[in-house]
Amino acid sequence: MRLQQFVRSLRLPLFLVILFGLVVSYGLFLHYKVEALKGLTTQTKTEEITSKKLLQDLDRLEQEAKKYKALSLDLWLPPFKDPLETRLFLLKYLSSLTSRCHGEDHEIEVTMGAEDQTGEVRCCDVMLKVKFKYYADLMEFLQALEQKSPLFIVEEIGLNKEGGRIATLLKLAFAYRIKKWG
Repeated sequence: MRLQQFVRSLRLPLFLVILFGLVVSYGLFLHYKVEALKGLTTQTKTEEITSKKLLQDLDRLEQEAKKYKALSLDLWLPPFKDPLETRLFLLKYLSSLTSRCHGEDHEIEVTMGAEDQTGEVRCCDVMLKVKFKYYADLMEFLQALEQKSPLFIVEEIGLNKEGGRIATLLKLAFAYRIKKWG
């Protein structure tokens, strides 16, 4: 009887010890889970900061690429207000270039072409008749046309000896854009 009473009296403390052990175990389990979540949160924040920096760098690079593309496009395919401005530019530019390269008796004929399907780039044909005294002057002129901006494409070239001069007939293509300002 005493033994049974003794066992009954130990039931509650034993139950409390087991309950305490379970609560402590569950607490430790939750503590490790919280630590793991804190580690994941820190890692996620670090990756998020890195991703934001990468996106900012990417945006900056895209802006620089757009700026470079616009600059290079304006350099090689110059923008004009209308075809008349293009024609005047061609006449003035080719006249000054032939003068710089010692060309004489030049005639320039500009034929404005149609726009392409996108409506951005247009092309015109230029017939240029010019006489050069020296072959080196002709080569300097051709290099300036093909290698410097704005870019001209030499489609045909005809040479003829006229006295002491080299008569040259050039068929050129010139690409440009009509840009709307305002």
